[in-house]
Amino acid sequence: MRVVVRQLPGAAGAALIGNGLAAAVAVFGLDDPGSAAGGFKTMAAVSGSAAQLADLESGGDKKKQQRSHRPGKWVDLSLAWVLPWVLKGYRTPLDEEEVPMHNRREEADFLTARAEELWAEQLEKLPREKTSLVRLMLSLQGFEFYMGLLLSVLQGVLFSVARPLLLRKIINMVSDPATTDALGVAVAICFAIVIMLEGFLQAQVKQLLSCQLGIRYIAWMSSLVHRKSTTVSTAAVSKAGLQEQSLIGSDVTRMVEDWRWMCMLPYVFTALIGGVVILAYVLRRASIVGFVIMFSIAFANFRITKLVKRVEEKDFALGDQRISILREILDGVKAIKMMAWEIPFQKLITKARTDETWYIKRFRTLTVTSINLGRASPILAACFSILTLAVTDPDSLNAATIFVAISSFQGLRLPLIAVPQQTTMLANSLVSFGRLRKYLLLDDAPPADALPENSPLAVEVSGASFSWSRRNPAATGSPPSASPESETTEAQKATVEPVASMSQTGEFGLHDIDFSVRSRDHLVAIVGKVGSGKSSLLSSILGSMFLDEGSVRLTNKIAYIPQKPFIMSGTARENVLMGHPFEEEKFNRILHASALDVDLAHMPDGAETEIGERGQTFSGGQAARLSIARALYHDAELLLMDDILAAVDPEVANNLFRRTVLGFMGRSSSLRVERGGRRSVLMTLNQLHLLQYFDHIIVMDDACTGRIAEQGAYAELMSRHGGPLWRMMHGEVKVKADDAPADAGSVTEDEEVDEDDVKAGLEEANNPATSAKGDPISATDAAGATATTAGGAISEEAALKVEEEAEEEEDMDDAKMGVEMHEPRLMSSEMESVQGTKESDFVRHHVLVDKEKGEKGAVSSRILQEYLTAMGRGRLPFSFLFALVAYAFMGASDMYLASWTSKAASIEDQSEHLHHAAIYIALGVCNVIGIEILSLHNTGSSVAASKNVHGGCIDHILHAPITWYEKTPSGRIVSRFSGDLSMVDRQLAFIFDDVFQFVFLLLSLAVVVCYIVPELVPVIFVGLALFIWQVVAVDRTNREVKRYSNQSLSPILTNISETIDARELIRCMQLENFFKLRHYSHVDRYTTNLYFSYTLVNFSTLVSGIVSFMLSLGAAMVVMLRREKYDPALVGLAVSYSLLLPYFLAILSNALPIGFAALTSLERIVELKSDQVSQEPAWYLEADMELVDGHAKSWAANELDPETGEPSAPRLIDAEVLGSVPVAERAWPTHGRLDFERVVLQYRPDLPPALKDVTFSIEGGQKVGVVGRSGSGKSTLATIALFRVHELTSGRIMLDGQDISRIGLQLLRSSLTIIPQQPLLLKSRGLRGNLDPFDEHSDSDLLAAMDRVGLSRDLLKPKANGEDAEEALALSIGERQLLSLARAILRKSLKVVVLDEPTSSLDMRSDEQIQKVVQTAFAQSTVMMIAHRINTIRHCERILVMDDGNMVEFDHPDTLLADPNSTFSSMVAATEASENAL
Repeated sequence: MRVVVRQLPGAAGAALIGNGLAAAVAVFGLDDPGSAAGGFKTMAAVSGSAAQLADLESGGDKKKQQRSHRPGKWVDLSLAWVLPWVLKGYRTPLDEEEVPMHNRREEADFLTARAEELWAEQLEKLPREKTSLVRLMLSLQGFEFYMGLLLSVLQGVLFSVARPLLLRKIINMVSDPATTDALGVAVAICFAIVIMLEGFLQAQVKQLLSCQLGIRYIAWMSSLVHRKSTTVSTAAVSKAGLQEQSLIGSDVTRMVEDWRWMCMLPYVFTALIGGVVILAYVLRRASIVGFVIMFSIAFANFRITKLVKRVEEKDFALGDQRISILREILDGVKAIKMMAWEIPFQKLITKARTDETWYIKRFRTLTVTSINLGRASPILAACFSILTLAVTDPDSLNAATIFVAISSFQGLRLPLIAVPQQTTMLANSLVSFGRLRKYLLLDDAPPADALPENSPLAVEVSGASFSWSRRNPAATGSPPSASPESETTEAQKATVEPVASMSQTGEFGLHDIDFSVRSRDHLVAIVGKVGSGKSSLLSSILGSMFLDEGSVRLTNKIAYIPQKPFIMSGTARENVLMGHPFEEEKFNRILHASALDVDLAHMPDGAETEIGERGQTFSGGQAARLSIARALYHDAELLLMDDILAAVDPEVANNLFRRTVLGFMGRSSSLRVERGGRRSVLMTLNQLHLLQYFDHIIVMDDACTGRIAEQGAYAELMSRHGGPLWRMMHGEVKVKADDAPADAGSVTEDEEVDEDDVKAGLEEANNPATSAKGDPISATDAAGATATTAGGAISEEAALKVEEEAEEEEDMDDAKMGVEMHEPRLMSSEMESVQGTKESDFVRHHVLVDKEKGEKGAVSSRILQEYLTAMGRGRLPFSFLFALVAYAFMGASDMYLASWTSKAASIEDQSEHLHHAAIYIALGVCNVIGIEILSLHNTGSSVAASKNVHGGCIDHILHAPITWYEKTPSGRIVSRFSGDLSMVDRQLAFIFDDVFQFVFLLLSLAVVVCYIVPELVPVIFVGLALFIWQVVAVDRTNREVKRYSNQSLSPILTNISETIDARELIRCMQLENFFKLRHYSHVDRYTTNLYFSYTLVNFSTLVSGIVSFMLSLGAAMVVMLRREKYDPALVGLAVSYSLLLPYFLAILSNALPIGFAALTSLERIVELKSDQVSQEPAWYLEADMELVDGHAKSWAANELDPETGEPSAPRLIDAEVLGSVPVAERAWPTHGRLDFERVVLQYRPDLPPALKDVTFSIEGGQKVGVVGRSGSGKSTLATIALFRVHELTSGRIMLDGQDISRIGLQLLRSSLTIIPQQPLLLKSRGLRGNLDPFDEHSDSDLLAAMDRVGLSRDLLKPKANGEDAEEALALSIGERQLLSLARAILRKSLKVVVLDEPTSSLDMRSDEQIQKVVQTAFAQSTVMMIAHRINTIRHCERILVMDDGNMVEFDHPDTLLADPNSTFSSMVAATEASENAL
């Protein structure tokens, strides 16, 4: 049989061993891990794992039929079962499906069920302060823990006691003429067996404690944390100061990583005690000096360890700060890029990284100093102990005594290094246990009191007061318990308006709340101005606010649609179902009712299309409709809706209202709800013209007292002259009147509204049957609403008639909405910045999110070269030089000691002994100093590399276009800058130093041994070749598995993040089981890969034990059989060194796989600097400087290159040069004139253009309203094209005479101002940090901007304990929009301002207020205002009407309205018809 094995470059011996072993296993059938025939049965008999291995594919050609499972506990400990995978991985990279899976008892759900049961027992039987996660772990996994401790102690005894005693026996036998060969061989074999047992026990200990205990710990502990995250009070989390994601991402995973080393703690303590005993036995009184030195160094190490801990805590805090900035960038990347904030954010994150790396350097310096003190300890102890022995008892200077002592001192090297480190790790683990226990013991948010099953009510709130921090823990019913602070999740924070009421302490609250919602057929609205507490009222019902007094009772069948829709990563179908059974007919009906069916029909995979994280690849309207579909599918009795119609234009809003709200209640035929299944709705809204369809209206106090101003039926409230709703409606009528052109006979801005006209309009509004005339909400629906409202019921005949009449109307509406919402493109253009690349992804991948690309095979040399380049090319030669010198001194010192010992008996002069001792000590001290210099040099190199790699990656991703971020989940990016970077900062840095230390140490040992005993050269050669082969074979297998492990951690972090964001949704819609199963799936994948990766490393340790057996047996046999040839002193040195060879080989075999695994982390980070991350056009060009310094050279003519005749390419300039010129001092732009010249924008050649030959001009200072149906190209024109999010296909855009395509992106975007539809909120900062993120403005400027937009000055007052950040997070969507407007006012680049639906989440009066601000603050600016509401653009000087990517009209609004055939005129008429009540 011919076996071909890939040879190892530069290692002929390793290749020979590899080929020989491969041939042997081929003969026995082991080359096929999936084969159950022939010799494989022999292997199965040894390992007991035939059944587990039988389904691995053979030779990589056969497709596996069933994924294999790992063997049982005892066979798993043997590690022999791993060999087939190592051999296969050596030949070809393993696929993830080939990694053996957990057995049933190791899966997350099985382990978690038992853990929950035991934890519940503790909570039941013990006081909370006496509960313990350590006790829980021992109850679950006590066998692995105690067995691991026992084997570790046994390993320590063999290492520290049996090994030196056998060494002493060998040296004495070499010098004893009476020794027989048989006895010598027997002792040599015993000696080798002890060495092999040490390696075997070390592998078993690590398999027990780091795999069987540690990896399973990840499964059940992360699941306990995840389960708790669905129930915990967010206020309690805030008070505890815990970051829930980091509990899994750091505490759990990092703890298990520490256990890989900490599991040696029993061994090192045993070895320390055993070594002390042996040294005292061998050296007697002279050992005291050595002990004093060693324990003094150990004491110094404990002191250093305390410093290390403090430095590490600061390092972690700065790392969290850096990640927080990164999350701000990722969460707000679209706004950040459009506002040209990349460089300021880059400076922020670079400063944070610089501070962090300073502490990393201190941490590394202290750590390597501690390690090197441990390395120096045996050297110095041996030197001074031998000196003492030479002075006090020179007759004892013999080979056996000296080299047994040196061997024992060297054996104490690892314990003295490891004890302080591992005790620190143990302390850190206990801290993590404490943090996890603290989290698990936090108070849950108790559910509201449940209403009786047959209750006529769905919600009952009685005498309730709510606050964002608990004041009365005795209150009953719902919201969270016992915590004086509050922090909502991201999804919650986006939905609340806690500025409802400010108490004397500055806290927000709602007071004296009384209302109820019937369980059947009850439509209730909550209205009020921005900040009056509409969303807070919904949140209080759901438990996000503390109930201070009164009671809240709810039905348990609730569906909730937040104002900011929650979208999880996954398919559209998964987002709708969320664990509910799929019913095709129902599913399609729901999609139709929520107007999603046409959207999904345009996508190649339909409902199976993947959606980007947080729904980035869906427009705001699509995300809202997806959230609606989810709520409708869940068959709730009560539907809570928080201003969901704000994201769509009025006509679409009206259609959605009819299809979803009225359809949900059974008042429309959209959902074909049976009469007996009619349900209730409680919703906030700003579309006041829809109030006529509501049975009950709750009006919040405009004074923002947090109280209900009034409530009742629409007609009743409108009959109260001067009442809150009456005033709101009159205010809206006046706004509408102001909107009408003077020549149409409407009331002008300066005239008063005629009271009779208002009354007539309101009377018409009070009659739904009348107002339905011409309203997109059909007359039949209105009739149904009227009948139900008036009589509380509707006759069966009337209902049937309504439904029959509605069928025709629905068909017409469907066609209408199809035209409104969809174009030939795949997605509506409400968020066109997403479309271009995303649509191409549909065509190419049929997914919206790029799958993470995993490398195969060896880590590219380019990756290592990148790291070496980052540390500085000149540093590597010095590392080699320092290592060579340091370990040359080690070899020289021990050779000198052997020479001294061999003639010690003939030395009579005491001074000669002192002379030899002085030289020996000097050589030892030089060795110690050389080791420290090497480590400090490597520390500086690795820290420089980490800093430069991070900086390069940050710079590269900040230059990436918005579309790259939309395709790349944030969890994937964050995991590379957190977990992967931590591996590079710590593991790779340590391994880099360790490799130099151990490789040169081993070279020194091998050279000395081969010099003394040349016969050992073949043994050492074969042993090292086998060692190198197994290291490479294991690495080839493990690097793939480690890659899979790295990739599988991101989904866990993404899922926990989504769970936290959706906490409110999960509770009210009872989605806990869905998210729990997702977590189990992700955790099982991660732990499967991580377990096998750790097992491969342990297998490498086992093979190293076999190599150690070969080396020690060969050395012992040679010196025994040829003992008369050698000097006993040199034999002692050779045998001691031959013992140290396998010892340090074993350590290196542990370090190398970890180093290779760390390289895969480096590989993942460096990918962010590769071509996989697309790049934007240049930020800065040479032409920019000419523009900003007042000597602009016109590029309008597109200067031609004299050689090619083509337009000359702009040249780059230094970023700092242009960045040094303040925006206010730039000479360009001067007026803000915009010229769009035959603009065509096509996202891909195979897609229709999004903009089609658009040509128009805007004079400087003009105000232009941009209108059009959803998908008409409004945002593509004003944001994508103007801000160069996507480059034009043809045509050009001129800004004050300059072609913007020939201007650097930074100059262009910093010269424009945008107020985006989704306001940017920097979550880790307070209001000040959001208004002025880079500290560029004075307090007076900030206050003036707040005054102009109507934000309270109190919000800017300093808060304690980070409450300012919580206060900013609690702002409602409308208030965040005001914040964005204030931030825009503070920018000095106000020549061109783009407002993208700035008032979509505001009520009409707030909208009017904002329009006044726009008119005054941006009076001299060119303004492009995209709007759905016609009212929003009523003051514009020009109206630009878009339709299907074409500019159809561009003129003064009066001119367009005067033409009854104009598109704008028809849009206004349609809007007036839909709001004809006013």
